[in-house]
Amino acid sequence: MDLNIIIQPLDCPREEERLSVQKVRMAIKLGFEVIALNVITDGQQFEGKNLKIPEPPEIKLGNSETAEVKVAGKTFQVKSRLTCIVSDTNQCHHVGTAVDLDSTRAMDISYHPYLLRSPIAKKYDILAVQPVNEKIFQHVCGNMEVDIISLDLASRVPFTLKREQVGQASSRGMFFEIQYAPCLKDKTARRNTISNSRILTQLTNKVNIIISSGASQVMDIRSCFDAANLGLLFGLPENKCKEAVWSNCKKVLSHAVSRKLPGKGILFMGDVTQLQPSDQWLLKACKMPTIEQEVVSSENSDTKCTKKKSTVSSSSDCSIVTKQKKKLNFHKQ
Repeated sequence: MDLNIIIQPLDCPREEERLSVQKVRMAIKLGFEVIALNVITDGQQFEGKNLKIPEPPEIKLGNSETAEVKVAGKTFQVKSRLTCIVSDTNQCHHVGTAVDLDSTRAMDISYHPYLLRSPIAKKYDILAVQPVNEKIFQHVCGNMEVDIISLDLASRVPFTLKREQVGQASSRGMFFEIQYAPCLKDKTARRNTISNSRILTQLTNKVNIIISSGASQVMDIRSCFDAANLGLLFGLPENKCKEAVWSNCKKVLSHAVSRKLPGKGILFMGDVTQLQPSDQWLLKACKMPTIEQEVVSSENSDTKCTKKKSTVSSSSDCSIVTKQKKKLNFHKQ
């Protein structure tokens, strides 16, 4: 899976659609089954008069693309993703409503200054946030309901990542994203991406991480196996590299579905060895007793009962003997 193929808005809609179709064709040739077309918006666009959130992109595949998928015997899905670069909490909080805007624009549902309250944002399959400073990062990890936290790892991160905040986001089902496309263009971006990714993998204990392309051009897309091999440079072991490309991306889609359905959830099943040390007590608490353990426990209970009966009988015998001795002593006197 590749959940970050960037769609660049152009003045010519036909040219934009043509480039998008080329990226989709490349993803099909490389063997991807699920991709996400990413629309990036700056949070400053939600302030002032420019409040329009773009609609989710729609790609129509031709007969040649669908034939390639059928020959491979796979299913191909195109998801939509909205990534917002947030620099202020007011950009994602509900401070006002669309009624506060002009009456002409209040009737248009695409005009709304707050990301999570916008009806257009709810049309996207995946919601991602790129925090700019530490205050926003802390707010996103603790309060916001998004699927992916995307950091600009290709440049110097302007704040210090803390294990407590990262762990809070992971416990709430959010995933951190590592993009490999910047590594293919610039030497400085490659060095920053590798160093920042290693710090991020250490803070997350190598869980809740996805690897995506972040490709803005067709030649930036790599296959699943190449992306998994790049995970070794980012500080992930071999098994976690495969999870970051496939199973974790699948969890992101499941989290996105459960986020849209209030009052419902999704149950994940995994290996017992993947439990955190702090959750190991669940194994003892939820462990069912075996047949042998039940037999042993029943035998132990029977022996305890017999011991109690013997002690009671011995104590009663002793009391009878003492009574008889008292009677003999009384007759002698």
